[in-house]
Amino acid sequence: MNEHTDLEKPFWVAKKEDNSVLKYGELMEGNILNTKMTIYTFETKQEMIDFIEANGHEYIDEEIK
Repeated sequence: MNEHTDLEKPFWVAKKEDNSVLKYGELMEGNILNTKMTIYTFETKQEMIDFIEANGHEYIDEEIK
């Protein structure tokens, strides 16, 4: 299991090796991301978006309500 808790790099992308599944978001204080997928972390939202697009996916900005 992979874990991400570093708030200095709050933006993250979790993806399968074959690039078939890609999830992303922003880590908030007090949260922990746990997944079997590989986790990539970023200091800025733009770095995360660039990584998503470089891996053949489209970034969709969804606001959680």
